Amino acid sequence: MAGYPCRCPRFRWQMRLQVLDIGETSYRLLASEQQGVILAVVSGAIYLISDSDELLWLTTADAPRHPRGIRISAPLPPLAVNTPFTGNEQGLLIGPDTVLDCRAAAMWSPPGLSARDVLPFTAVSERVRVAFSITNLLPPPAGLGRLLPEIVGIAAKKSRPSLRRENLAPSAALALPIIQNIAAASLAHRGEEVLSLAEALVGLGEGLTPSGDDFVGGLLFCFHWISHLYGDFPAFDRADVIRRFSGKTNPISAAVLNDLANGRGVEPLHQWLSCILTGRPADQVQQHAARLVRIGHSTGWDLLSGALTGLLWTFS
Repeated sequence: MAGYPCRCPRFRWQMRLQVLDIGETSYRLLASEQQGVILAVVSGAIYLISDSDELLWLTTADAPRHPRGIRISAPLPPLAVNTPFTGNEQGLLIGPDTVLDCRAAAMWSPPGLSARDVLPFTAVSERVRVAFSITNLLPPPAGLGRLLPEIVGIAAKKSRPSLRRENLAPSAALALPIIQNIAAASLAHRGEEVLSLAEALVGLGEGLTPSGDDFVGGLLFCFHWISHLYGDFPAFDRADVIRRFSGKTNPISAAVLNDLANGRGVEPLHQWLSCILTGRPADQVQQHAARLVRIGHSTGWDLLSGALTGLLWTFS
């Protein structure tokens, strides 16, 4: 597409929507003048896949920001799967009559952290304990968030199980022994065992991002940042891990999982972890955790549970 689509007179009666902000991954994709089709339409999001198999999505202003997200100021337009799109850094043309104007949009990048910003590694575990404690102040858990009491028990080195499988939803019951072992391995700094066990969770659950994927994503997100900031995680080939995981889930979840493994996720997850690692007050940790767990039916809770399990690595 040469230039911005609305400049052509034949487009003047099209539906034109203003983009509020655009994640840096989506901005990069549009700047390279991608074409593709709509991959999926769900409540609250429209997923697009480019001809180069790159994923981006449209949401409304109440959705959290993400590197692949494009947030618009109006309700999502009625669009169908397989509708073609063409884009550049000025906007998107979807089908024959829907234009998204990116010219005034802010570009969003995930907040970065450097080693000079964060607490010493020996001080992190106390802040993680605070993060565990405030989960009791959050709304009732959903999905794999219901397994948090077991993860807390393992963190406290309690040998007695706190949950019974028959009281859990089927996917949570299947995940329980795996997550118990992952938490114990993270606590004991057995990194390769954690990654091997996590493979069994990928694809577990329903929806575009199954609960098992979100849990593993939160886990890998924290492992990425621990490794990046402290060098306290054994090196592992992220590309190899993602290759092994991606064949077990759908393309949308595989892309999200890959981003998380490389330390890139939804804004509340970044803010929550930043508060922990920089020693911010507990009420700020709680504020961002509360925003996180409101994402999806259980996505936020699954991410939080995986992230806390990954942070067990900071315990001595």
